[in-house]
Amino acid sequence: MVMAASERNSNDKRQVAILMSDGASTSPDRTEKMAAKIHNSQLEMFVVGIGENVNLEELKVIASSPSHLYMEDSITPTHLSEAICNDCREEFDIVFVLDSSWSLRTEKNFRKEIHFVTELGDNLQLDFKRVSVSVITYADQAKEYNFRSKNEFSSAVLNLPWLGGNTYTDRALSIVLENVENRANSVQSTVERPLVVLVITDGGSTSPFVLEKVVARLKRFKFVKLFAIGVGVSINIKELGLIASDPSDSHLFMVDDLEVNNKILKSLLKSQICRDTQFLSLISPPKSFSK
Repeated sequence: MVMAASERNSNDKRQVAILMSDGASTSPDRTEKMAAKIHNSQLEMFVVGIGENVNLEELKVIASSPSHLYMEDSITPTHLSEAICNDCREEFDIVFVLDSSWSLRTEKNFRKEIHFVTELGDNLQLDFKRVSVSVITYADQAKEYNFRSKNEFSSAVLNLPWLGGNTYTDRALSIVLENVENRANSVQSTVERPLVVLVITDGGSTSPFVLEKVVARLKRFKFVKLFAIGVGVSINIKELGLIASDPSDSHLFMVDDLEVNNKILKSLLKSQICRDTQFLSLISPPKSFSK
């Protein structure tokens, strides 16, 4: 096995270790205990599984999180360097808007959706004490969930119910619009802090004309960035392009299945979110934020 680690100093810089192994340790019990100590420290552990007979369960125990685990045949130096070095330096609020309608076809597909969201949230290293994180699920109706901690976010999102019903994407984004307008009119809130809105759907909404009006109003607010992720084999590209912020080629992504190449998708999303929020913070420095 090979391990490389960055140094840590009194300035509390991020400390990272990279472990390359097949996971078949001689003393798995001792490995598990040491991994637990590492997870309780400030060291961030990335793991790359190598070889033909990888012990995936042991590698999962060692890695700091699922997003810190890579396989040799699906990772490149670029992917790993982006995961380690491409932190979002600017604070931003984020809303995950999740299609929970019958257009997903099965509850299994909805489960893939929420697993992807929890992993992406972990990958973005959101500071729940300083920023706003919420999820909106929608079908015939839309419902918003707000979170105050990482554990609350992960456990609650993974237990969200599949609603079933029609695909009223406009009703979900209307909640976002109402929150944005309230924030813009509030003296205490930070109007200028970037807000990332990430919509996951097949793009086939029940009320496309209403959706178009809601999106147009949302895009008037310069601190809002809309991402559209189209999932499935019957994606409405035109509608997803309508939702995505300009340039659409940087804010519109399409996948057949969220379990396939999801690490690459998370890496691309994180890179673009970081670029967007850094640019918005440069042109409009954030004010204090009060939840």
